[in-house]
Amino acid sequence: MDTMENIMTRRSTKAYTGEPVTDRELETIIRAGMQSTSAFNSRPWCMVTVQNRDTLNTMIGYTPWWKMLGMAAAAIVVCGDLKKTEKMSREFIVDSCAASAMSMILAARAIGLGAGWLGMVEGQEHHDDLKALLGIPEDYAVMSVISVGHAAEEKPAEDRFEREKWHREAWGNR
Repeated sequence: MDTMENIMTRRSTKAYTGEPVTDRELETIIRAGMQSTSAFNSRPWCMVTVQNRDTLNTMIGYTPWWKMLGMAAAAIVVCGDLKKTEKMSREFIVDSCAASAMSMILAARAIGLGAGWLGMVEGQEHHDDLKALLGIPEDYAVMSVISVGHAAEEKPAEDRFEREKWHREAWGNR
């Protein structure tokens, strides 16, 4: 699958087979995330991979939108290094971690796996519970969680282009 096909046909995976993923597959995905662009080449991310079923089941209880972790093979918790705010705005850490997460989602698809972005931000209920569960240091914040595994279904591609959201040269020019 080429890059454009991967991007244009990507869909969030919400149903998994429960089949495990290999360490090599996880490393491939993590490597892709660490190849991402980042503000000032700061690379402010650290990732925690979770495959332990008890831990994944605990994570399900943190938000009603994470039920797919019950059958996912793994979760990747993307963390941002808050010490980097000494040199740049916190928003750049968020942006850099989001770029990394998208690279990992596309990498999972490229190697035949499904993946889905699961929201979690600092200040959200259970953010600190998740940090405690995984032993994430105080000077890091969870930026997002990615579910990963073998997709139980293949969703059809959607054309999501909205011409009215494209402004040429200045706002309002179509």
